[in-house]
Amino acid sequence: MTTLHRLRTARTRAIAVGGCSLNPDEERVAHPVDLVAAAIGGLADLTGSALIGLDLAGSSLPGSAIESARRQARAEACRALRLCQRALEADARNGGYDWRPWVDATIQDTALHLERRFGAPRSGGSLKNADGLARSLGEATRAFAYDRMAFPEALSLAQTHALILVVAAEAPSPS
Repeated sequence: MTTLHRLRTARTRAIAVGGCSLNPDEERVAHPVDLVAAAIGGLADLTGSALIGLDLAGSSLPGSAIESARRQARAEACRALRLCQRALEADARNGGYDWRPWVDATIQDTALHLERRFGAPRSGGSLKNADGLARSLGEATRAFAYDRMAFPEALSLAQTHALILVVAAEAPSPS
């Protein structure tokens, strides 16, 4: 199985398990910016969990605290990924464009980042990716109002950061 196939599978699985504060019927008809706003709502939990569960793994913190934080970081990253994907789909539906090339870009960018070891777990990279996710979501919100072509690009970048965090959270924890 190629790296791209593994990342596509991880992304699909993350979207499927990503929770949402909206019920499925509301999620399907929500405005793209409302979906981005819902993703922004979980960033504080994601950042704290990523710091403890991923960047501080192997430290003197109790293993149970690390594992709990890893699970929370993964859940929040999956949630953000799902909401970004739903926002992309809604915007594509409303704007009449195909959202799939943006997903392909997400997979390619994630593979490139991981290959370069950018955002590597336990090197401070998780906080960089949580920050990148927050910045990308903020840019998506701004772009929706001022630069519509930048909206799907910002969502693709947000998904890249979220997917890197999902992969980091799923990686074996150091002993």
